[in-house]
Amino acid sequence: LLNGASQGIFDVRDFLVVGALVVVGLVLLYFVRNLRRNMVSEEALGPLLDESEVRTPAEAFDNAQRFINAGDYRNAVRQLYLATLLMLDQRGKIKYDPTLTNRQVLKQASNDPRTTEALAPIVETFDRVWYGFEPLSPTEFDAYKKRVEQVREFIGAIATPDAVQPAP
Repeated sequence: LLNGASQGIFDVRDFLVVGALVVVGLVLLYFVRNLRRNMVSEEALGPLLDESEVRTPAEAFDNAQRFINAGDYRNAVRQLYLATLLMLDQRGKIKYDPTLTNRQVLKQASNDPRTTEALAPIVETFDRVWYGFEPLSPTEFDAYKKRVEQVREFIGAIATPDAVQPAP
């Protein structure tokens, strides 16, 4: 009779179960809190132009200028890269094919070492910015644009009427 009364309402194992539930709840709360803290909102990308719409280097340079004016260096890099490939295709240095990888494009250009040397840094920057989503500062963009201009001068392509200038 006294043995049951001295035990009280809870047994030791009941305290362990309640303690374990509290620990599991705290762990779940910790994970949920960290998940919410580490969530990043989705970045909205600008409308991507279909490459079939761009048929000449001049059109790609015009598109690049629009992206530069909007401060969208990522898409401007893409359009300048496309313009470079189209210029090289027009001059017979490579055969432009949108299904080729960038490494395959460089391999095509390997017949002319000067073309490969000029194109390699452009491809590297494009890969970093477009596929790696690395941000590009205005200074880095200017250096990229100068490389594209050097390729344009190197192959003797006719520039668009308005030179591509960075946004103010």
